[in-house]
Amino acid sequence: MKRKTYVKMMEHWEETPARRRAMVWICRLCPYAVIALYGAVMLYLIFQDPMKLIFYLSVPALVLVAVSVMRAKLDWPRPFEELAFEPLTGHGKGKSFPSRHTASAFIIGMACLYVNWWLGALALFLALGVGATRVLAGLHYPRDILAGMVISIGIGYVCFFLLAPLFHL
Repeated sequence: MKRKTYVKMMEHWEETPARRRAMVWICRLCPYAVIALYGAVMLYLIFQDPMKLIFYLSVPALVLVAVSVMRAKLDWPRPFEELAFEPLTGHGKGKSFPSRHTASAFIIGMACLYVNWWLGALALFLALGVGATRVLAGLHYPRDILAGMVISIGIGYVCFFLLAPLFHL
């Protein structure tokens, strides 16, 4: 996306205080909703299937570490740095690619999908919200979001739906 597009988006959100507050609220709420869902499914697994719980916890941890290492090595600038505009929410510079919020939300969605289709669908829907709000707030380029999403869906599919059945999990 170009500077003009981001500036226009920021102007749209800044047009009224209520609009700005709503977007900031949604931007902050989506990740917490994903985490809450992840925790609820984790509690369920503690009592229902502790062996599945190990897999449920380790795959997202693996993705978080992999994405964090990738971001640190690449250290791509964020849109607000590169295009010189003020983002909707404050944020540090650099390490934009891939989006760790989005990657985390999508791998949690895949983990929830592994346990329960409906909860997984809800988590993946919330993950879309996480990614979209990161772009709308001016914190990420769409490519950052897409990369986080593709990494997590790919690793999640391989681990939860190809490998897990091999181990009867």
